[in-house]
Amino acid sequence: MGSLGIATSGVFIALAAVSPVTAIFFRCALAVPALWLLAQGTSSDGPLSRRPVMVAAIAGVLFAADGLSSTVNAAVLMLVPVGALESAALFLDENPAQL
Repeated sequence: MGSLGIATSGVFIALAAVSPVTAIFFRCALAVPALWLLAQGTSSDGPLSRRPVMVAAIAGVLFAADGLSSTVNAAVLMLVPVGALESAALFLDENPAQL
């Protein structure tokens, strides 16, 4: 269900008539409270060293750059997990509930 929701997000961005940058900003902004609650449950032995912070910053920049790609490319690429699930169910006689 999560893959389907992510796969169709590009379509909803196009229907909302907002730029991908705006959609990504609000997607990240709405995730901050949930991430903050998750972070409160973790323990820390002090401040983070510089290396993990830099790795996280680079990952964030790359994620933002990926979000700036066209909405159509994102929608097509995000449909891959949904297509793989359907293909496994049809051609390999797999039960989707067990995947």
